[in-house]
Amino acid sequence: MENLKQKLLNLGLVIDNEYLNKYIELIELNKNNKKEKFKTQKHHIIPRYYYKNNNLEIDNSKENISNLFYKDHILAHYYLALCSKDQKFRSGMLCAIFKLLKEYTIPKDTVDFVNSLDKYKELYEQHCKYRSEVMHNRVVSDDTRRKLSLARKGKKLGPRTDVWKKLMSSKMKGRKLSEETKRKISNTLKGRIPGNKGKKGLQCKNRTTWLPGHEPWNKGKHFSEETKRKMRLAALNRTRSRVSSTRGKIYIHKDNINTLINKQELDQYETQGWIIGKYRYPETKTKNKTCTRYFSNIHEESVAKVLGGRIQPSSGSGDFKKGDVVNEKASLLIECKTCVKDKESFSIKKEWLIKNKEESFANRLSNNCIAFNFGPDQDNYFIINEKLMKYLVKKLEEDLE
Repeated sequence: MENLKQKLLNLGLVIDNEYLNKYIELIELNKNNKKEKFKTQKHHIIPRYYYKNNNLEIDNSKENISNLFYKDHILAHYYLALCSKDQKFRSGMLCAIFKLLKEYTIPKDTVDFVNSLDKYKELYEQHCKYRSEVMHNRVVSDDTRRKLSLARKGKKLGPRTDVWKKLMSSKMKGRKLSEETKRKISNTLKGRIPGNKGKKGLQCKNRTTWLPGHEPWNKGKHFSEETKRKMRLAALNRTRSRVSSTRGKIYIHKDNINTLINKQELDQYETQGWIIGKYRYPETKTKNKTCTRYFSNIHEESVAKVLGGRIQPSSGSGDFKKGDVVNEKASLLIECKTCVKDKESFSIKKEWLIKNKEESFANRLSNNCIAFNFGPDQDNYFIINEKLMKYLVKKLEEDLE
């Protein structure tokens, strides 16, 4: 730890303050992290800025690479910016954060996390002022302008991520233009002829249904009862499932029982009192105390209440909302496992841990854990990974100081 600190100080880029210590602690805490796809990013402990600024080859060795999670990666550059010696290096670290926010794999709450950092707004204002001064005094030759023009011709900007759009929106809100800027915009637009000048009505290419005076093809058309019945059967047969075995089949129900039959057999079943469609049960929470679902509901409610989370619809059995309980503020997904009667032991399966981790990633959540108990009305216990355990130990040490 001391060797790394001295090494960074010798480079002449940083000063010795509390943020340098925080940066070194962050690197030491994550030095054993393994590379995880869509979870971690490579971070150069000695920034690439140093090598590029001194025309040196970038050190990509294992000793200079640390696998950091997204938010830890942002914190690393944030701490480096706060312990930087000059404004040029500080702006370079801010630009690294901007680049991270353009990644399409980062969680959606990352922008809120960046804006919540205490000194980020101050750093951003300093960066904008510095960039303005640099660009204002910069003289670009005609040859350089021509090269820039040729390099950009034919290139299209890639799609902007939702996180980047949210960041730009937050920066532009409340921004007021000076009178000089307004005057320049006005002078630039003077003399331009709008593309819709002289045209009336809404102009929409390849969307004639929006144009005034256009009549839809089915206006005034009436369908027979037989056609309506066929259309209804076709609509009922549509399913979100991609399983090919349900094609050409239809759901019917009788006495609260659902079954799947071929469409050709419908007339035969209708004579026996079967009704088209699935039966929808009025209650999702069972009151049957002999059913496992009853105890699962109680367990999920207790975990959600303790951790300040909310229960996922249908206990995560849907296509998108996975897991049992979610706490979005902590970016945490919890899988609940319970027993219907008191037990002295409880077995944990590895497949539960793998599934919980995959579902947390699918829900764009950074953390995951499993909650279990040894029976109804028993205490809850939680299984967490090494990353969360390190964070917990660190918080406990800070509270006890």
